[in-house]
Amino acid sequence: MHYTVRPISHWLKIRKHFDFVRDVNCLAGGSGFNMRALYEYTGPDDNHLSLTEGEIITAVCYVDPYFGRGQNCDGTTGLFPLNYCQVILAI
Repeated sequence: MHYTVRPISHWLKIRKHFDFVRDVNCLAGGSGFNMRALYEYTGPDDNHLSLTEGEIITAVCYVDPYFGRGQNCDGTTGLFPLNYCQVILAI
């Protein structure tokens, strides 16, 4: 399966979705939404999550157009780049 990194302009276009999720879920103490890592990412410090391709990040909160805060399967929480991940929408 082939994935491409979405440019920042894509995230800015769908910012309303993230603002809604942040306001309703994150600030109200909800569970946020889930994302799947498309690429490996090594966080520069302890505030960032390191991602493995295919890993599911849960309870994601929108922080800004570039970063989200979430929890990986090990229970570690931190910041990660949104353009390295794909939103998993519940149907």
